[in-house]
Amino acid sequence: MSSSKGKAPASTNGVTTYTKEDLGDIIIQLQKEKVQFIAINEGLTNKKEMFEVDKDRFFKEKNTLVDKRDKLKEQLVVTQLNKEPEVKPRKENLKTKRLSPFDNTKRILQRFIIETRYFQEFYSKDLSYNLNRVQDVINNMVSDIKDWVEPLLRDFLENESDSQD
Repeated sequence: MSSSKGKAPASTNGVTTYTKEDLGDIIIQLQKEKVQFIAINEGLTNKKEMFEVDKDRFFKEKNTLVDKRDKLKEQLVVTQLNKEPEVKPRKENLKTKRLSPFDNTKRILQRFIIETRYFQEFYSKDLSYNLNRVQDVINNMVSDIKDWVEPLLRDFLENESDSQD
């Protein structure tokens, strides 16, 4: 084997030969790289440990938040069960059909009285005074009231008292 002082290794029969100085330089380079790899490995190990600590902390926080969410859901259900349903008056949005005018038929008188009662109850806010209620009834009567109301009411009251006996 021949030894050369140059930096290039000599090759004979496919075998590379190095000088002592070349091998010393290669060993120093490998030791530097080893130190770098150890430092990198320690840095990665430290980062891995930090990630493990963060992972555990995040799991604990997640579990705490899940427990809080479940407790809030339970409180919400209990609150909703204990809460009375809120009923909003809908009279402002609803309108009833105006009563059909009354003429002098006895059969229609009974229906007219019942319809008037429900209509006025529905609009009790607007018909709060008796005068308003009477005017509302009069507006729904047709023809000459004096001619037919008295006999009908008399008959109605007499038959009503007979049916109660």
